[in-house]
Amino acid sequence: MGQGLGRWLVARNHPKAISIGPSPYRVPLCRELSRSTSLGYMTAVIIDSITAYEQTKQEIPRLLNEAESTKRAVDLAESLVAGAGQEVNVTQLRAYTYADAGFKLKDSLLMEKGADAFRKLDPHSSAEVSYNLASIQLHLWQLAVEQAGLGDAWLNKRSHLQEARRLFDLVVQNNEADTELRLKALTDCGNSFDIVGRYLDALDCYGRALELDSSFG
Repeated sequence: MGQGLGRWLVARNHPKAISIGPSPYRVPLCRELSRSTSLGYMTAVIIDSITAYEQTKQEIPRLLNEAESTKRAVDLAESLVAGAGQEVNVTQLRAYTYADAGFKLKDSLLMEKGADAFRKLDPHSSAEVSYNLASIQLHLWQLAVEQAGLGDAWLNKRSHLQEARRLFDLVVQNNEADTELRLKALTDCGNSFDIVGRYLDALDCYGRALELDSSFG
């Protein structure tokens, strides 16, 4: 499925007591309710505490990593309902799920949904958000090349490549971001130049990574 996203963001805590109940997704500390949706009748999982968030955050990667369970991970993300103070955490869960499921399934629409969710988290407020949104944009470009060829992708989808580079640079310029993340951003940005034959620009990015950490490589 290609390289997945970077680290999860730090969850935002909320002191509300958690409701305990069974869950079809092995997230036992999340409350459930049934609701009617456009897809029919389904169970909604309520994220109403930091513990519920953390348990769901563990469950979603398990589903994504299991054969034939990727769509179940998306179903779980779709079923989440944010309790008071948990809106950002639920947006994070959906962003990572849509993006990683999109990578695995080679589904550009899911990746776009993941990108939209990350934009709600504001890339300028967090280097991790910037990096993950950049990774989605780079994957969208690579998928376009794979599915339509370089020429068509360049004509119609190169905005993904340009946006990826802009966001990687945003990470690199963020002096508060940790070194490892900045190195990954420089490497991925270099790779984005290398795959279209801009080798000097790629070498510049790799050189900047070595200036940041001479042991890197």
